[in-house]
Amino acid sequence: MSHRTRFSLRLIPTLIVLLSLVLQPASLAAPAPVRPAVPARARLAEATSSPETRAHAARLLLAAPNTVEITAAGIQPDVIEVTVNTPVTFINKDTVKRSIVLTTGEAPPNPGHKIFLPLVIRSGAQAAVSAAETTAAQAATPAAQETIALNPGASAQRTFTTPGNVTVTDAANPAVKGTILVTPQALPQEGNVSGTILAFDTKQPVAGARVRAVDTSFEATTDSQGRYTLPLPPGDYTLVMFANGYTFANRKISVQPYTPLTVETVELVPMEATVTPIGAAGGTATNAAGTTNVVFASGAVTTTKAVRLTVLPVDETRGSADYQALPGPFTDGSIPLGFVMFEPDGTTFKGDAVWTIAYNGPLPVGFNWEDGLYCYYWLEKEARWGEPVPAEVVDLGGGKKGLRATLPHF
Repeated sequence: MSHRTRFSLRLIPTLIVLLSLVLQPASLAAPAPVRPAVPARARLAEATSSPETRAHAARLLLAAPNTVEITAAGIQPDVIEVTVNTPVTFINKDTVKRSIVLTTGEAPPNPGHKIFLPLVIRSGAQAAVSAAETTAAQAATPAAQETIALNPGASAQRTFTTPGNVTVTDAANPAVKGTILVTPQALPQEGNVSGTILAFDTKQPVAGARVRAVDTSFEATTDSQGRYTLPLPPGDYTLVMFANGYTFANRKISVQPYTPLTVETVELVPMEATVTPIGAAGGTATNAAGTTNVVFASGAVTTTKAVRLTVLPVDETRGSADYQALPGPFTDGSIPLGFVMFEPDGTTFKGDAVWTIAYNGPLPVGFNWEDGLYCYYWLEKEARWGEPVPAEVVDLGGGKKGLRATLPHF
């Protein structure tokens, strides 16, 4: 997709032109120091074990997580926790050959043990559930056993794909046991971002429009009702909404963990049908209605460009509140006067490229940048208006007025 240039003529309040004040937030307190994490439910050997045994098990949990040692003193640590599809390493630390028996398929978890799982309801669900409790009431499944023989110093790995308990038993002494708690993978802390995309002219849904989080691979497509749902991890994003034959729009959002977010309805304007080839000799590109044009001086472009000017309707009587057809809102109180999306995007001019758009508002001829009239580019990645260019109100003859600016680029 080409992120086409949008250029606006805006009237800026005098005080904003003279001085811009930014209130910085107060400094936040320094965060608490991060401490090394220890597996949530892993416990050490039973209290009857020696202090040396318990100390070794603790060191093993930190230095070699997801590892079980078979020693002359037993199986250490006697309980570990892993998520499904995480490899577990079994090491024979004894001086003789040892065998262990893995018993899998036991219903999770142990009697009285509970696992709490936060759930995110995806699109199509009729209700939101914040958390679910899984208990030992699940139906038991037949247990399966595997014997692993390990020479002194040898190791083996196994990966468990189903949540539940895995019992590790010393084949020579069945009273010596250990347990592996296999838990489901943690659900991502996604928040479902949803919204609707309409056509500006008909107010009908735009099916097949794409919604993407800028600088990420996260993307969704609208359905026949123009609706979309985009699961996103927590964070701040700029969304871009676009569809074939339409302009695009951006919206800034902040996603919170497990929290649905509804984005305001976006309206996309149909692209202008008229395309004008402009070469090195210069020329004039205009829209079909004749309400806007760009006059290119000779040498302004060095190769032929297919120029298209799509007017984005605004109502200046609504002030900064009117941006339904625009890529994003105003945040500084500027008043929208005239907007055009230019193509091809990214074209830099080596000579004058003078843009004019019809204007029937109250500003008099001669009103200009010294009075607060400027043109702004839409900066998509930052989702804001920037790069101001001086503008003025001009006499077009026949009692008509226009807004005019010289553009450095599309």
